[in-house]
Amino acid sequence: MRSPKIILENLQKHSKEENYRYERLYRNLYNEDFYLQALQNIYANKGAMTPGIDGLTLNGYGKERVERIIHAVKDHSYQPQPAKRKYIAKKNSGKKRPL
Repeated sequence: MRSPKIILENLQKHSKEENYRYERLYRNLYNEDFYLQALQNIYANKGAMTPGIDGLTLNGYGKERVERIIHAVKDHSYQPQPAKRKYIAKKNSGKKRPL
């Protein structure tokens, strides 16, 4: 499989072309390297170990979990969880901001 870095660079380059039409983007979801690269990009963030809406953290997110996700995408059984939006008060004003 092609490197995620090269694929993303090509997608970015083509995004500037007004009439370019993307084809077969879905197949990139079968590339294990995309998931592992994404994990590497966010793992160093401060909030990486904060549980998500599903209660899971990045701890334990490895090759086996990636393989399960890819298998679920391939057999069309993957169902993403809905995004959860909370609003919290800003420190210095009565306004709220999304979290």
